[in-house]
Amino acid sequence: MPLFLLTSCGGSSTESDPNTPPQTTQPEVAAPQSVGAISFDIYAEKVLTPESVGVKKGLPVADATAVVLADGSVRIYFFAQEKGILSATSSGDLKTWTIGEPVTNSFWGQPRILKLDDGTLRLYFVTGDGIKSAFSKDGVNFTEEEGLRLAKKDLGFEPGALSVIKLGGTYLGYFSELEKPGAPISKKGYYVAKSTDSLNWEFVGSVSGADSNSSLKGNGKHPYAM
Repeated sequence: MPLFLLTSCGGSSTESDPNTPPQTTQPEVAAPQSVGAISFDIYAEKVLTPESVGVKKGLPVADATAVVLADGSVRIYFFAQEKGILSATSSGDLKTWTIGEPVTNSFWGQPRILKLDDGTLRLYFVTGDGIKSAFSKDGVNFTEEEGLRLAKKDLGFEPGALSVIKLGGTYLGYFSELEKPGAPISKKGYYVAKSTDSLNWEFVGSVSGADSNSSLKGNGKHPYAM
C-alpha cells in the first residue's frame, strides 16, 4: 500500500524577537512510495460490465477466476446474476474480452478454476447443497461431475468458494462459510480440506478464527491461496 509520511518542522530553540510575528509551519507530505508487488497501474477501468454480459444494470457480475490456456490466451470464469457461471477470453491484451457460452446448467456461483498437471481443468462452484465441480479438457466445454466435493450436510454449514493449491501430492482447499447479504461475517474464520485427486475431499478443520488453534483469530470470507 502507498506509504504517506507526515512530518512537521520544529521551531528554533533560540529565543525569538517578540516583535516578529509568529511563523506557521505546514506538514510536509512525502510522495507515495511503491512497495513491491503491491503497486499496480490501472490500464482498463472496466473489462466486463453487467450490460456487456446481458445482465441488468446494478445486478452483480463478480467472482472472477482466471487460467492461462495452452495457446497463451487467458480465460476467466465469473458469476453473472440470473445466468450462472459464464466465461470470457482475451487473446493477449487483457482489455478486450470475448464472452463465451454458459458453463453450467444452473444459476450457481463463486467459481474457482484449477489447472491440473495434465493441462485439463476442474472448476469448483457453490450450490445450495455445498461445493460441486465440473471438468473440461479445452476450457470451453465442461461436464458437471457427480456428487459434491464438500457437502453442507457433512460440514454442518454452507461452504463458500473453494480456493485450491497443490503442495507435493496433496491438494489443499481453503474456504469460509457462505456469506449472506446483510448478515455479519462468521467469526469461525477459514477452513481447510485436503485431497489426493482434487475430486474426493476430506474436511480437516479451521485454520483461523475464534475457535481455531491458530494465532489468526480474525474472521473473513473468500480466502485465496497462492
